[in-house]
Amino acid sequence: MYPHIHLGPLTFQTFGLMFAIAFLAAAALIGRRLREIGKPADWAYEVGFAALVGGIVGARLYFIIQNYQSVKHDLIGSIFSGSGLVWYGGVIGGALAVVLWPATAISLASSCST
Repeated sequence: MYPHIHLGPLTFQTFGLMFAIAFLAAAALIGRRLREIGKPADWAYEVGFAALVGGIVGARLYFIIQNYQSVKHDLIGSIFSGSGLVWYGGVIGGALAVVLWPATAISLASSCST
């Protein structure tokens, strides 16, 4: 396995690169399906972004909760460190974000139009 890809002076983390490619591919696939059923394709990217942010936040929070004894000495530093994502937290956070996205999108649209 290659954890880093070096292209000239740039170094890419393969986990982050594949993570980004996966979300972009999923959003493109969902956008295509939404167009097929006559819905706005923009929804796919909004939902994908909500899932991405919710998944990362959820995975990080689940990691902090699960490993509280080892991270409690530097809680803020542990939140923003470069490691520690838990799969279950990502699924929970991403699902919550996707479920809550329509409510927040509607409330934001109505507050902006008044």
